[in-house]
Amino acid sequence: MALMVVTIVIGVTQLGRQKNSADETSDDIYPKAAMAQNLSYMAVDTARIVRNLILNKDPQAIASNQAALDKNKAQIEELINKLDRAIVLDKGRELMKVIKESHAAYTSYTKNVVDLALSSNDSEATKTLFGENYKTQAAYLTALKNMVNYQEQRMDEGSAQ
Repeated sequence: MALMVVTIVIGVTQLGRQKNSADETSDDIYPKAAMAQNLSYMAVDTARIVRNLILNKDPQAIASNQAALDKNKAQIEELINKLDRAIVLDKGRELMKVIKESHAAYTSYTKNVVDLALSSNDSEATKTLFGENYKTQAAYLTALKNMVNYQEQRMDEGSAQ
């Protein structure tokens, strides 16, 4: 009888741990990974819009691309702030710092390209687009991927318990 009680207590305890792990994954870790993935998508979409501003000189297309760029900027800022508030562990904070720094560099780079494109300086805009600061996009995407990988690792660790 005592053995059965001990077995039941251990079983219930293990189920409680599994539920806590599943809750942490679905309520905490997964949303962070999803936010970082969404930021990656929006960075690539921003690059597409910036290129369109250089290539397409139709006034309606330019206005549409500017509106899309402004919308992306607002959503990106909101997501970065939300992700920043959600990250509490030291490793995550380190990764978040790199995301914010690389985002600032990428934003400055895209602003320079957009300013040149909107001033009809297409040749210089193209040179700037593919110039030295082009690498800021890769750095930003890598920083976001590192956050996704970290959150996925945490999910894997939680499911292994």
